[in-house]
Amino acid sequence: MSRKPDSIKPESRWRLWWLLIAIVVAEAVLQVYGPALRGPFLFDDFSLPFYNPLTRVDEISAWVHGVRPLLMFSYWVNYRFSGQQTLWYHLFNVLFHTVNAFLVYRIVRRLLQMAGVIDWRQAMLSGFAGALFLLHPIQTESVAYIAGRSESLSALFFLAAFAIYLYRPAQAIGWGRAVWILLLFGAAVCTKEHTATLPAVLLLTDVFWPWEGTLHTIRRNWRLYGPIALAAVLAVGFIGVMLNGASSAGFRLPGITPQRYFLTQCSVIFEYVRLFLFPAGQNLDYDIPLATARDFRNWIALAGLIALGFLGYRYRRRFPLPAYGFFLFLILLAPTSSIVPIQDLMADRRMYLPILGLILAGIGALLQFRMQSRTTWVGALAAVVVVASLLTYQRNQLWASESAIWEDTLAKSPRKIRGYQHLVHGYVSEHRCLEAVKRLEGFAKNNPIDATLLIHWAFAAECLKQPAQAMQKLDQAARMSRDPAVLLMIAQHEVRLNSLDSALDVLGAALKLNPALEGAYVLRGDVYAQEGQVLMAIQDYEHALLVNPGNDRARHQLLWLRERFGSRQVGRTRTAESLAN
Repeated sequence: MSRKPDSIKPESRWRLWWLLIAIVVAEAVLQVYGPALRGPFLFDDFSLPFYNPLTRVDEISAWVHGVRPLLMFSYWVNYRFSGQQTLWYHLFNVLFHTVNAFLVYRIVRRLLQMAGVIDWRQAMLSGFAGALFLLHPIQTESVAYIAGRSESLSALFFLAAFAIYLYRPAQAIGWGRAVWILLLFGAAVCTKEHTATLPAVLLLTDVFWPWEGTLHTIRRNWRLYGPIALAAVLAVGFIGVMLNGASSAGFRLPGITPQRYFLTQCSVIFEYVRLFLFPAGQNLDYDIPLATARDFRNWIALAGLIALGFLGYRYRRRFPLPAYGFFLFLILLAPTSSIVPIQDLMADRRMYLPILGLILAGIGALLQFRMQSRTTWVGALAAVVVVASLLTYQRNQLWASESAIWEDTLAKSPRKIRGYQHLVHGYVSEHRCLEAVKRLEGFAKNNPIDATLLIHWAFAAECLKQPAQAMQKLDQAARMSRDPAVLLMIAQHEVRLNSLDSALDVLGAALKLNPALEGAYVLRGDVYAQEGQVLMAIQDYEHALLVNPGNDRARHQLLWLRERFGSRQVGRTRTAESLAN
């Protein structure tokens, strides 16, 4: 007897619904982020190993090292797929972001259940949370920007660990679940350090929704809290060591004290909230003034945060979700918006994970309204998601072009000189060399220029086949700078222009300032090898290996010279050069 069409099992219907939802989500994500999928490398992307001439990028050891090994491993996988073609890098970012949105959906649904929302609103609001996380324009930088993967990939491990904790079947967590959470926590910290806040998030959750008393719940979960507290201490110590040697963050940044940074961040936090509610004026490189004691705006912002914290604690029982969301937002934002100075005072990508707190606070506020008509509420929330998607699509169109994103940035931050450096690089990469020079000439009429901008000017002049003008800009930059790294950049350009004598002079000056600058030894060795001064080249490669025994470029060149000339020839060359000197 044949089965009627309406006799399909409920489980099969749910599978069909989930399949349909997955197809719709995938199509929406590809449409919204589609313009940026073939966008170029830019900004911090140029720190990837294949932009460093000193590394042998085919070896995994050139990628998986340092403080973020899992992040770099993901880039290595991309490199094996497509080399320097950016499509796969972007597709990985979109995939991680989509998985994170699903995890947010599951987390919010569980928190709503814990807050006592067990009717149709649970599915509607958790779906809205996942969609808003997925399609909000403030997320664009973390997804469209290849270097933004540090946010999305670390968040994947963080959110997975949080979800496993929330969905535990009993009050006391078992060893198996605890081990999974610890492994994911370690993976998150090895991807980006700001995820060390996970223990604080778990504690916050147990404070708001304890299975029994708060202390009793924490004691019951000793299998997790004991090891994770130790792991958190180790992570904080590791981060402290890392900050001690960092050049863009930490307590040694010139001109930025912890007190001034903290005051500045009080206002920045409210700006993040404003961007969440009204995402206009997004910027790749914000121009935020550093706070002073006389700037009352920052003191008012501090007073506002204290007042909101007091109200959140005071009314946490009556309004648990808004209060929890507010405190969660502050905890997740604390690594970048507290007392530890960071050179860039504000960045959209820092909101990638903290936006979860604001979404929860917003959902908690919506629950205070009567939701009698499902159709009305679904339509209103869908409209919000559609508007967010359109804004995200527009933002992704800028990320499709290096020059476009920097033109937008400079329109909003015209005083930030590094924006002009990257804009010129974008123009030249897009073969718009005359536009690059004209933009530089216009900027130089009314603004001082630094050595790095002059190097980019030389880059544009090279593009226009004007080697004399390029050398003039490089000479001007060399006279202006006392930074060894900048001098090394100048020498690299001079080598490309075949001005080897000038390059040797600049490299000598750089090494006087920093005798441990391995890149300068390697480049000077290359110049000497090109000029036939084999002994001098060997000495410089050996110096580079003394500074860094892992320098693959120096080792490769040294072996090549010895194989080509042989030990006897090198010995004769050594004697001849010694007599000449």
